Amino acid sequence: MAVLAMVKLKGDPDQILAAKTEHMDPVAEAPFREHGHQSQIVARTDDAVIIFNLWDNPEGRDRANADPGMQAAREKIVAITGAEAEFASWEVVSQKTTLR
Repeated sequence: MAVLAMVKLKGDPDQILAAKTEHMDPVAEAPFREHGHQSQIVARTDDAVIIFNLWDNPEGRDRANADPGMQAAREKIVAITGAEAEFASWEVVSQKTTLR
């Protein structure tokens, strides 16, 4: 069953996005590909960055999140930005992609 995972990082969006680009993006590609990551959407609000990741299944999400490089990048982002992290996941019951 597919799962939609969300992380909300409350803090300065510009700092969070810069830290994500520098510290998470370079290490995430391999664990994402290896463990069934389908897509990512990153959104900003006035006081946060919200990241949605679509996974093939919860086990793949958990394996990717347990990757030492991913854990170190998350810790570094929080340490650099002072962001408060909130996590949630939901079972995907329907998915549609509109082709253009």
